Amino acid sequence: MEESDSVLIHELIDLCIHKEKENYAINSLEIKKTIHFGLRTLLMSMMDIEKNHVKMLMELRLKPNLTDYFDETQLPEKQDWIALFKDVHFGDAMAYLDFLTMLILREEKMAKLYQLFCEACSDNEMCFHCKTLEEDTRKKRSWALDRYELEILSLRLSF
Repeated sequence: MEESDSVLIHELIDLCIHKEKENYAINSLEIKKTIHFGLRTLLMSMMDIEKNHVKMLMELRLKPNLTDYFDETQLPEKQDWIALFKDVHFGDAMAYLDFLTMLILREEKMAKLYQLFCEACSDNEMCFHCKTLEEDTRKKRSWALDRYELEILSLRLSF
């Protein structure tokens, strides 16, 4: 394969790195301003995973012959995976429950992005790493959903 054949997988990895760094920055901002201890704890745990994901992705990005590990014909069109995030918006003045909703949606979209990696993976060892990224992200989504449901329950009990 020619070197230009691996452009799509490199762009997908770059998008994942960008999104993980963006998520880290958003979580860092929210930690500084939230009054909710539970959210602060959740976000710190998520940031640890995001930092680890960036490291894993950067190592992956530097691998020679990346196309040996992935079948790019199994990837959807570039505009499709970029469009995954069109409805995920962070606002600096978001209400607490709105922020949690955005967090859940964001992690759902990231898991889908990592699922694309898994579907295009053609090497068992690489598939394991891709699946780890996906499962870690699903775990973060589950944590955010648990926090949201706990907050909804506490609101209902307070009435």
